[in-house]
Parts: sequence; structure tokens; C-alpha cells
Amino acid sequence: MTPFLATPSLAHLLIVVTGAMLGVAVLLAIMRVVRGPSAVDRAVANEVVVSTLVCALGMEAALNRHSTTLAILLALSLVGFLSSVAVARFAVRERDSLQVGHGDPPDEDADDTQIPDAQGDVLPEEQSRPDERIARRAEDVRE
Repeated sequence: MTPFLATPSLAHLLIVVTGAMLGVAVLLAIMRVVRGPSAVDRAVANEVVVSTLVCALGMEAALNRHSTTLAILLALSLVGFLSSVAVARFAVRERDSLQVGHGDPPDEDADDTQIPDAQGDVLPEEQSRPDERIARRAEDVRE
């Protein structure tokens, strides 16, 4: 039996083109890891590198018709997923810590009925309780 790549064919061309595309994707993602302006950009680029590696290993397993790399594919996919979740949680915590008023001790004289919006500004009483506003509008409609 001759090796698969010994005879040039459409499948051979497809494998070469796919490998080249995966290689370009890895190079571009590594450039983003090095240059990325923020930690989130670097983390996303790292996830692209891991995903591309999983695709390349999957392509190799399909090409050689074996399943010995299945455990490696599963482990890499799990590590990539967990790293994405960890970075997302970190980014949310970092964003929340940058909001105005975060971490300040609560004011004893402050009115607890007022709710800050996304920018940390306290809304007027009528806007801070949307459920009561909706109930009042429903009563006005009934009258």
C-alpha cells in the first residue's frame, strides 16, 4: 500500500492548502499575542492559537486514520475552554473594579432605595425603581 501523500491528487492539494491556512492563522494570532493592546486581546489570540492547534491535530488524525490523538484533542479543548472562562471572569472583575464608587465603604446616611446605573451615577427616585414605575403606570391605565 502506498502512502497517502505519495500520489498527488485533489486530496493532497486540499491538505496542503488547509495546512497553509492553519499556519497563517497561527502566525497572525501569535502576532496579536505579542502586540495585543490589552490582556483580553492577548487571551483571545491565545485561544485562537489553541483552537488552530486542535484543528491541525484533528486534521492529522483524520488524514492518518487513527484516534491516538483524541485524548490530546480533548485535553487541549478543555484547557482552551477553561482559560477563556477564567479570562472572561478576570475581565469582568477588572471592569467592575474600575467603575465609579466601587470599593468605597457604604455611607451611613445614604438612602438605600437609590440604585446606581452602569456608570455609577445615582438615578432619580422615579427611575431607580422600575418595578414600582411600571405598577404606577398600570394603575393609571386602569383608571
